[in-house]
Amino acid sequence: AAPELMGIKEVNAKFLPVTETLKQEIDKPLRDTLMGVIQALGVDFQMLKTLRGRRLGLFVSGLQTEVVAGNLTAEQAREIRVRFATTEKVLSHELGHAIDDQFNLVQKLIVDGTPEMKRELRAIADQRAGLDVSPSYKRYVRQRTEQVAEFVARFINHKEVVRALAPKTTAYFEDFLAAKKVLEPLRELRPSHQLGTLDFQNRVW
Repeated sequence: AAPELMGIKEVNAKFLPVTETLKQEIDKPLRDTLMGVIQALGVDFQMLKTLRGRRLGLFVSGLQTEVVAGNLTAEQAREIRVRFATTEKVLSHELGHAIDDQFNLVQKLIVDGTPEMKRELRAIADQRAGLDVSPSYKRYVRQRTEQVAEFVARFINHKEVVRALAPKTTAYFEDFLAAKKVLEPLRELRPSHQLGTLDFQNRVW
C-alpha cells in the first residue's frame, strides 16, 4: 500500500529447460548379461524415473493390437520396467517374472513340484516378507508368481545361499536352465562385485 511501491509491476518468471545428468552405480558385467537374456527372450525394457505405487520394478504382459494393411493384428507384448538407480536384484526379480510368463515356472516349480520344493519356495517368500509385516504384504509375497520371481532373483544374486535354503528347487532349476539355450547364461551367473556407472539423461523441467 506504500505510494512509492505502486509503480512496481509483478512479472512471471521464465524457466529455461534444464538437462540434468544422473548416474547410477551398477554391476556392469552382471547387468550386461541380464540385459542380454532379456533381449534374447524378446522382452522390451524401460528404465523410468518413477513407477506407480513406489514400485522398484514391474513386469507387464498382454496382447498388443494394431492395424496392419487394414487388418487388426494382435501379438503378445512383454516388457520389464525398472526405476532408475535400482539394483540388479530388482532386474533379476522382474526377469524371473518374464521367464515364468514364457516357460510357466509356476506350473513346473509349484503346481507340479514336489512337496519339498513347495516348502522351499514358501520359506524364501516368508524370508522376503520378514517378521514385522502386514498380513496383506505377506499374502502378496506368497503369491505363486512372486515366489518364483524371488527364487530366480536369489538364484542369480545369492547362489550359495539359495542352494542351502532350497536345494531341491535349485537342482531342478539348474537342469531346466541347461535345457534352454536362451537361459543358459544364468546357470553360472553371479555378481562380479565390479562397480560401474551408467549415465541416464533426464529432463527435469
